[in-house]
Amino acid sequence: MAFRILGRMSQYPTKTIIFFRGLKTWGGDDLPGGLFLSRPIWEPLQLEWQKRGYQFYPVEDMGWGTRSDVCMRTRSQLSQLILKHKIDSFHILAHSTGGLIAREILQSSEFAGKVNSLVTMATPHQGTPLADLVLQIQQHRPALFKWAQLVGYDVEVRQRAFSDLTPLAVEEFNQDFDLMTDWIPASLSYSVSPQKLSWPLKGINRLFPDFLKWEHDGIVPKASQHWGRHLGHFHLDHLQEIGWAAPPRSRLNSRIFKEFQKSMDVIEELFDELNSKN
Repeated sequence: MAFRILGRMSQYPTKTIIFFRGLKTWGGDDLPGGLFLSRPIWEPLQLEWQKRGYQFYPVEDMGWGTRSDVCMRTRSQLSQLILKHKIDSFHILAHSTGGLIAREILQSSEFAGKVNSLVTMATPHQGTPLADLVLQIQQHRPALFKWAQLVGYDVEVRQRAFSDLTPLAVEEFNQDFDLMTDWIPASLSYSVSPQKLSWPLKGINRLFPDFLKWEHDGIVPKASQHWGRHLGHFHLDHLQEIGWAAPPRSRLNSRIFKEFQKSMDVIEELFDELNSKN
């Protein structure tokens, strides 16, 4: 993909990060952490970057739905966040589909000159075959479809969100949003073997065994995650990338935590590089 410079990135050094989360089809910002316990999905990342001396602001209440629905809400939330905290310049860190939302929103001149970089983590820049499999669930997995409906997960309603994430849909998105940028585009990619997936992701992959033919992080194929300046590849799954299951309480989690730290290090190196030039 070719990048054309349309404007200018922020001329100010910044230690401010604004975070865009990925798709959550139940709409909230929390990730269940156990019985009677839920925590914001960005909490581990926020703690990590605060330790590194950065201000970390998540875009809250992005909701769920079609990409256009989420973009509309997120653009409004981002504008309010910038105004509330009087932010002059910032980096955007975006996980999963949050990267596509950020790419679309940043085409707006409203944010020109404020953004230093957009770093995407496991974003499906070429789509994900898992979206196709979910869209075909009623036809090919009718028993699973009925079970999901029985437990209150309305697949037909939520399929609207997945329809924007198929390889074909994202190919069309890339044609519409190929114009770049007055900020630095960068990405991190991830993959793990199916045996090393976190238990929620193992469950998803067991439901869709056809997805196992691709090298992936449990949700997004590795080949789809490269975009802009590729900062590195890391052996983490879709939850571990943002710090879940990372505390070093066991030998396994110690390895995950070290890999998570390495991934944050390469992002910080980019931020330091850009700050030194401003």
